[in-house]
Amino acid sequence: MFGKLGLIFDDCRNMKMRFIRLFSFTCSLLLATGSAKAVAPPYLIDTNQVWVDSILNTMTLDEKIGQLFMVAAYSNKDEANYKTIDKYINDYKVGGLIFFQGTAQKQAELTNRYQAQSKIPLWIGFGHAFRQYYFLSTATCFRCNRPTQFDL
Repeated sequence: MFGKLGLIFDDCRNMKMRFIRLFSFTCSLLLATGSAKAVAPPYLIDTNQVWVDSILNTMTLDEKIGQLFMVAAYSNKDEANYKTIDKYINDYKVGGLIFFQGTAQKQAELTNRYQAQSKIPLWIGFGHAFRQYYFLSTATCFRCNRPTQFDL
């Protein structure tokens, strides 16, 4: 009867109904979540707090400072180098190791050796810099997803 004007009124009614439905749904969500008890995310739950406090209370200042350091470790060196890392772990109480070069099998063996010597679990890292000679020789080489200066 009203032609185009009638369609506009129909669209307005549809939009009003959509808005009312969306507003009602949003209000019901807010009411439902407002009454729920807030739960802390898993990473904020202090399940290991007692263990951490017991370790920190037994550490000397030198041991705490040693925990701030990560030592470069190579799995393709000789036994003298491995003993140097042993010395760092036993004498300076380093907090972690970062491995460069060698094989994955040897790195796993050395990781087990070093972890057995440390009173506190060591952080283990792996260093590489976009070129194959920094990677472990038996590991799969995944390319960087963007070109670097080495790819030119």
